[in-house]
Amino acid sequence: MNNPCGPVPLLFITGFLGSGKTTLLNRILDEAAAQGKKIGVIINEWGRVNIDSSLIRAKDIEIEELNDGQVFCSCLSGNFLEALVLLAKRSLDVVIVETSGMANPFPLRNILCDLKRLTGGHYVYQGMIALIDPESFLDLVEDINAVEEQVIASQRIIINKIELADGETLSRIRKKIRQLNPHAGIIETSYACVEARFRVNGQTNREAMIRALDEVFE
Repeated sequence: MNNPCGPVPLLFITGFLGSGKTTLLNRILDEAAAQGKKIGVIINEWGRVNIDSSLIRAKDIEIEELNDGQVFCSCLSGNFLEALVLLAKRSLDVVIVETSGMANPFPLRNILCDLKRLTGGHYVYQGMIALIDPESFLDLVEDINAVEEQVIASQRIIINKIELADGETLSRIRKKIRQLNPHAGIIETSYACVEARFRVNGQTNREAMIRALDEVFE
């Protein structure tokens, strides 16, 4: 199932409930639509997602919803792979997965191996982005394993809603992130206001898309 146009970037967005995942996804969809990109989206948020319906109606977005579990667990991973195989049959520039707030991403490596077996070189994994709510993160990371595991598994960490936290709290959050994941890029923002760059030097081919997504949120 190799794509003649090159591999399709596969990007994950994770974070606990209320961290701003859907706000970030909406921003990415808006930017992608403005640039004429065809986006596939898999949503796993227990039916609580609120993507702008007018954007969905007006723009070229393919959406698959997965509920009653989280995409990395055995109860739903099969359905998740089926959704990715289905999207691989469509002409898309990128596929974005918004995970459940309770997602444990540690099984992702095995899922990606299964995905390669099913689709060949159709997808290229572009990493995971974890969003953090500074008001609750320091408590959640001590009490909920999934929050810690999301930080460990992510290549980029967005500390969102920074206007709600003082300098000391943000410093403690940065320190905790570095303890869990010393190599992740850290971005601090409000309202998930991070621009997604889907072009490199005006290029619009698939290789440019992959390089651009690799730079997103840096």
